[in-house]
Amino acid sequence: MMKDFLLKMMLITFILVCGLAPASRAEIGVGLGYPYITVKADFIPEISAEIKYAASEGIYVYAGRGYWNFFRTGMINVFTGIEVGGIGFDTLDVEGTGIEYGLFIGGEYRIIKELSITLDIAPTIINLSSQNTGSNGLEWVINAGIYLYLF
Repeated sequence: MMKDFLLKMMLITFILVCGLAPASRAEIGVGLGYPYITVKADFIPEISAEIKYAASEGIYVYAGRGYWNFFRTGMINVFTGIEVGGIGFDTLDVEGTGIEYGLFIGGEYRIIKELSITLDIAPTIINLSSQNTGSNGLEWVINAGIYLYLF
């Protein structure tokens, strides 16, 4: 049930980003990392938004990110931001849902105008619950990816 809700929210967000981005002359990029795919829109030089889907061995995460690009020079962009997402898991004999949220800081290097590599680090709070138990804690998450900017 949570997975269906999150999937619908991500689809709505994707449609809004793709619909509004061309009107606002945003730059749209598709990113690939391990184990995630993402769509990112740079609306103005300082502000970007991203939707992300990650999955691995019975765990999936749908997340949204807001970026503040606070330093740009040439082909380098240094950013910080916030990420909030929903988690679903069905591993071994345990299944449940959760949320994750965190702050991140990182950088992006444009190899060419249409292609970049990115790396960020985020202390992330993860809250999980299943039928009989719950768990929460702080995890350090490192994201690395390749982005192809379409327009």
